[in-house]
Amino acid sequence: MKHQFRIYVPGTVAVDTAVDNSAAVAGCLSFLSNQFGGATAIEGAGAWLSSSAGLVTEKITICYAFTNLAGLFRGRRAVLDYAKKLRDDMSQEAISVEIDGRLFFV
Repeated sequence: MKHQFRIYVPGTVAVDTAVDNSAAVAGCLSFLSNQFGGATAIEGAGAWLSSSAGLVTEKITICYAFTNLAGLFRGRRAVLDYAKKLRDDMSQEAISVEIDGRLFFV
């Protein structure tokens, strides 16, 4: 399988308030596993410029899954919809989603 979806789970809520994101990560892993048969999470550090809070640095978790070409077409809308819900649930300006190496802000 050479196609990949990645969802960047923030370590903040309301743009820049640090939070334990373990429940959001568990939900993301569950979602990706149900869509594609399995998923992995890796922790990292991120920074971005918020229109309301300036420079935000945070711990992030990247949840990702591999799929075949059919899964890429079948899963794209579901992944983007999931990221929108995650964005709203975590009161973020945007959530990063990577699809086959291309980054989208949802």
